[in-house]
Amino acid sequence: MWAVKSVQIIAQSGLRSAIDDTEAQFSPQGCRPRELSPGNESHSRVRGQGTWPAFSNSAAAAVPRASGPEVLQLETVEDPKSPWHDQRVRQAAGLAIDYNTINQALTLGHSRITGTIIPDNFGYYWQPPVPTYDPARAKRLLAEAGYPNGFDAGEYYCDVSYSNLAEAIINNLQQIGIRTKLLPLERAAFFKEYSEKKLKNLIQGGSGAFGNAATRLQAFVVKGGTYVYGNYPDIDALFEQQSDELDVKKREGILHKIQQLMQERSVYAPIWQLAFINGAGPRVNETGLGLITGHAYSAPYEDVTLAEK
Repeated sequence: MWAVKSVQIIAQSGLRSAIDDTEAQFSPQGCRPRELSPGNESHSRVRGQGTWPAFSNSAAAAVPRASGPEVLQLETVEDPKSPWHDQRVRQAAGLAIDYNTINQALTLGHSRITGTIIPDNFGYYWQPPVPTYDPARAKRLLAEAGYPNGFDAGEYYCDVSYSNLAEAIINNLQQIGIRTKLLPLERAAFFKEYSEKKLKNLIQGGSGAFGNAATRLQAFVVKGGTYVYGNYPDIDALFEQQSDELDVKKREGILHKIQQLMQERSVYAPIWQLAFINGAGPRVNETGLGLITGHAYSAPYEDVTLAEK
């Protein structure tokens, strides 16, 4: 089961160059870069979110979006004694997240708030209602579930490279009374323990794997999946049904039904489809950014070209 990620609010309205103190601009139009100002920088990528190194005299920027929305998993959702077993608590976690402020603070508004674990470029994608930020309603739901003063949610695990996002989520959850402790892990250790089902309580995860809605559901929702800590028998049955269905439209309908059930039950509270902000200078003609839909990096390399002198 999954809930939402939130992000610490960082006062960051733009990207400034440490060299000439001129504010860089980012193109809101998909992934393609646009001209900014003359310069000598070639091509660089911003690692993580909210940490903006200088693009010295950078000439262009591009924002491809990764194929994997990020989410927070509630490991104890199947335990009747766990607060997360109550759907109202899971709904409260989702309502506690200030998605738009997080998006602006960490990725300058370029990430997509889709409300699903399925990338919007995947086959059989179903668009759920856009998540809303409503901490007052979140507190009411916690009170109705028997937690008027909130509760201690235990450890919160994440890949250390996204710990800034985790810190913000923890802050947002704490504002409605859900208290947790951050335990970031190096990536190799994180995914090893994640897949071996050794992590407890809250897990902030995501995936950049390609495929379609069925392959993503198989890994994260259906019983036996690599990152599945809990499951729903009726969803498992529907997944088996779609795997045997040869009619494309009927299969699409079944996969849409699964995604609808996930949304109705607050199985997940997805945060966003992460934008990777990149910069390219005037020496680059074709960056390769955005040539492969859903791929966050420059590719294929054979298509990357330099501008003629």
